[in-house]
Amino acid sequence: MSIPCIKGKDLLIIHHRFPPEIRFEGLIIDLETTSTRPENGEIVNFGVVMGNLLVTISRRRTTPLQDFHLTLRCFLEEAQRRKYRTFAYNSSFESMWLMDKVKWDGNITDLMETPRKISDRIRDNMGEHKYPKLRELIYPRFFFVFGIKKWDIDASLVRRKWEEHLRTGKDAPIRWIAHHNLLDLISELEIMLWQDILERIYRNFDRAVRFMEFRCDVCGRKVPQKDLVSVTYLRPKSPGRGYQFVEKAVCRECMEGIAD
Repeated sequence: MSIPCIKGKDLLIIHHRFPPEIRFEGLIIDLETTSTRPENGEIVNFGVVMGNLLVTISRRRTTPLQDFHLTLRCFLEEAQRRKYRTFAYNSSFESMWLMDKVKWDGNITDLMETPRKISDRIRDNMGEHKYPKLRELIYPRFFFVFGIKKWDIDASLVRRKWEEHLRTGKDAPIRWIAHHNLLDLISELEIMLWQDILERIYRNFDRAVRFMEFRCDVCGRKVPQKDLVSVTYLRPKSPGRGYQFVEKAVCRECMEGIAD
C-alpha cells in the first residue's frame, strides 16, 4: 500500500489497484453504518478511492474502535496533505458521521448535487420524484443476468450483517458489507465521469422535458412513471450471433398478467 494508514491493524481489507496510467487525484469516501443517525449507530466500514488505489476497510469485533476511527481519519488527512478534493454521494450523510465519530469537519463535494437538481425539476413538472439512490443511477447490467442478490446487499442489511459478525466472529458477514461498499465506490467514480452530461441535461431541462412521457412497452398505454417497472433480460440474436440485452418498461397491470 502506498498509504501507511492501515499497517499493523486488525481490519478486514479488500483493495484493488487501477493500472498505473489511471490515477484519481482526489478522494472519494463512502461509509457503511448501522443506522441513519450517528447518535444511535456506528461506522462499521468505509471505503476510499485515491491515486490508483481503491480500498474498502471493515472493522472486526476485535478491532479497537479508536484504531478504526484513526485509520479513517488518516485517509482524510492524507488527502488534505495532498491538497485533494474529497467527494461523496449525498455528502451531508458522510459529513454528519465524520464530524460525530472522528471529529473531522472538512469540506466534501456532493456527487448527488446534479442528480438532486434534476430530480427537483422533474418534481416541479410531474408532482413527485424522489432523489435517486446510488444503485438507481449506476448498476452493471450483468448483475441482472447473474442475480443482483448474489453480488450485493441492500444498505438496510448492513446492521444485520454486522450483528451476525458480532454473534459469530466470522468474516463472511462483513465481507458482504465490504463488497457492497466496493460497488458503491466504483459507482461513485463512474458518476463523476457523467457529471458534465448530467449538468448539460439540467441546463437544457426544458428541451429534455419532451422525453418525459412514459409508456408501457408491452401494452403501449401512457402511464405514470411510478407505475412502470424496468425489466432487463437476454434475448437471442439471429442464429449463431449470441444474445443481446433488452430493457423494457412494463406497467403494473402487464406485470401482473405476466405473474399470473
